[in-house]
Amino acid sequence: MRFHTIVAALVPAYLSWQASAKSIVRSANNLQYTTDKPAFTFNYSANTPDKTNWVAVYPKGYDPAAADQRKEYLYWAYAPDSSGSVNINPAYVEPGEYTAYLLAKNGYDKLAGPVRAVNRGETGPVEFIVNSFTTQNAREKEAFSAPVGGLVKGRLQPPSFTLVWDSSRSSWVRVSKDGVISGMPSRGDRGTTKAIVRATAEDGSEKDLVVIIPVKAVDAPMVDKLKVTTMNIWVGGAFVHNSHYKLVSYLADTNSDVIGLQETVKPGDAGTRLANALGYYHHDKGDRAILSRYPIVENLESNYAADAVRIQLDGADSEIIFYTAHLGYTPYGPYDFCFSNMTAEQVTKREADSGRTPQIMDISAAIAKHVPNADKVPVFLTGDLNAPSHLDWVNATKSQHCGVASYDWPTSRYPVEAGLKDTFRELYPDPAENPGNTWSPVHPASEEPPDRIDFIYYGGNGVKPLWSIANIVGSNKAVPDQWNNDWPTDHKSYLDCGRGGWVDFENGPGFQRAYPFNDWCAPARSWRLIYAQDPRAGLSGEAAANVLGGEVAMWTETVDAASLDAIVWPRAAAAGESWWSGRYDADGRNRSMYDARARLSEMRERMLARGVRGAVITQLWCDQADTIDCSEEE
Repeated sequence: MRFHTIVAALVPAYLSWQASAKSIVRSANNLQYTTDKPAFTFNYSANTPDKTNWVAVYPKGYDPAAADQRKEYLYWAYAPDSSGSVNINPAYVEPGEYTAYLLAKNGYDKLAGPVRAVNRGETGPVEFIVNSFTTQNAREKEAFSAPVGGLVKGRLQPPSFTLVWDSSRSSWVRVSKDGVISGMPSRGDRGTTKAIVRATAEDGSEKDLVVIIPVKAVDAPMVDKLKVTTMNIWVGGAFVHNSHYKLVSYLADTNSDVIGLQETVKPGDAGTRLANALGYYHHDKGDRAILSRYPIVENLESNYAADAVRIQLDGADSEIIFYTAHLGYTPYGPYDFCFSNMTAEQVTKREADSGRTPQIMDISAAIAKHVPNADKVPVFLTGDLNAPSHLDWVNATKSQHCGVASYDWPTSRYPVEAGLKDTFRELYPDPAENPGNTWSPVHPASEEPPDRIDFIYYGGNGVKPLWSIANIVGSNKAVPDQWNNDWPTDHKSYLDCGRGGWVDFENGPGFQRAYPFNDWCAPARSWRLIYAQDPRAGLSGEAAANVLGGEVAMWTETVDAASLDAIVWPRAAAAGESWWSGRYDADGRNRSMYDARARLSEMRERMLARGVRGAVITQLWCDQADTIDCSEEE
C-alpha cells in the first residue's frame, strides 16, 4: 500500500483560537499569531528568508533549544518568504495552550518566538460526541467505576457532571463532578442499568448522555462474550476533519471490549486521546496502541512491529493475552504481482526486504510460547499486517488478484503455524464468496488492489467466534476528496465477537458461571428495553420533530421461520406504542412498562387469534408475585 506522509499545514480545520498580547515578538525576525482566522494562523517576517524556514507548534512551554524537546513539535508548515502568512490546519487539536516558533532551514535555530496560542475548542453549547454509551460490565455486590467525562466535545473549560436519573431498583449509580460513574449494584440489579448523565458548561448550556451499564448477577462471569476491534486510524486521523470525534463515535458504537489500533503516530498521541475519551485502560508506545475496558495488568514482550499485554477480564482466573501489530509497508506485495508482474520467488524475497517476514516470524515465535496455555488464557493477534492472506489468494479468487492462482503469504502463514486461527476465515471459509477486503475503502481499485490486510487471529479452544465483519460507516468519498468523510481512515476496521468459558469445560466453576450459554454478542434486547428507547433523545426540538419512526433490528443468525414471530413480537409492538405515543404520559412522567404490559398482553391475544405466534409479554409468576427473579424476563 502507498504510504501517505502527513503535512499538517495542508489540511483545513475550523477551530476557535485566542492569543495573548505578549505573543508578538518585535524584531527583524517576527512571528505574530492572529485570532481572526481558523486554526493556527501566523504572520511572519524573516531577514534571512529561506525555502526551508518553518513555523513549528509545540506543547505549552516547549523549547527547540532543549535537545529532548526539539523534535516534539505537534504541527508545522514552511515559511519560505521574507514575509507572509502561514496557516496550519490539523484535523483535530486538543483545547489548551501551545507555543510556536519561527525556525531556520529545517533545523531548530530560533528566528522568532516563543509565541503563545490558546485553542478554545468548542465554544457553542456543550455537546457529547455520542448520544448514548455502553460501559464495561458491572456485577452485583461489587464496586464499579467508569469515566464518561471524556465523551464531551473538547472545551477549554471542562463542564461539570450530575446524575439526572438511573433505572436500577436500588438507585446505586453516582456521578462525580468530573464525570466518573461509580457505585455498587445490589442484588436484583442484574440486567441493565440505564443512567442519564448531564453535562453543564460554563455558559450554562446543558446536554444529557444516556449511559447503559450491563450488570451481571453475583457469581456470574464478568465477561462471557468478548468484542474485539482492530483499526488502522491513518496517521492518527490526520486526513479527515474532526477525525477524533468520528473515531470515538465509531469505537463507542462497536461496543468493543478490546481494541487494537495502528498508526497512532507516537506515545501519548491519538491512542491515549481515544482511550481517555472512551474511559478505557490503554497501552500506548507509539504507532500502535491497545485499549481495553478491563484492566491491563502486564506489558509483555514486544518488538518494533508489535506490542502485547495481559488483560484481566475477571481477575486472575479470566485473562487474555492481546497483541497488536503494524508491519512494514514497502515494498508492497500486491503491487509487485499486479503492477510489476513479478514471479512468486521475487515477491517472496521482497516480502523479506520489506521487513514483514522477519517481523511476523518474531511475533509468531513469541505468540507460540503462549499457545500451549491458550485454552486457559486465550491469545489474540490483531493488526494491519500490510499484506494479504494465503487463505484468500487461492485458485478460486485469481481473477480478484491479478491472475495469481495462489500465493503463500508469509505474514498469514506464520501466525497459523504458531497455532492461531483467522477469525474471519473460520466463519467465512470461502474467500470468493466473502473476500472481507479492508484495503481500501477510499482509494480507487485501479490504484490500490483490493485486499484483506487487517486481521484478528485467536488461539485457544475456549474461544468460539460468533461473527466477524470488515466495517465502514457513513458517507465517504475517495481521495483526494476525503476531508469531510464520515469514515476517518483509509482502512476498513475488523470487528469480531466471540465467547468462551475461559477456565474449564467440565461440570465445575467455569461451567456453572457460564451456564446457560446465551451466545449473544450483546444482551438480548427485551421488549422492556425497546419500550424504554427514545429515538428523539439528545436531539434539539427542531431535529426531534423530523423523527418519523424507527426500526427494531435483529440478528438474522438467530432467526428462522420457527422463531420469527416470537422474536419480532412483542419488541416491535413495544416500539410502536412508545414511539407513537411519546416518552411521557399526560402528566409528564415516563410511561410505565407495567401499564404497557396489560395493553400488550391483550394485543397478543388478538394476534394469536390471527395466527401470529408472538412471545408472551410476561411470566405468569410475575403477575402473581412481587419478585426480583423476573428482572431478566422477555
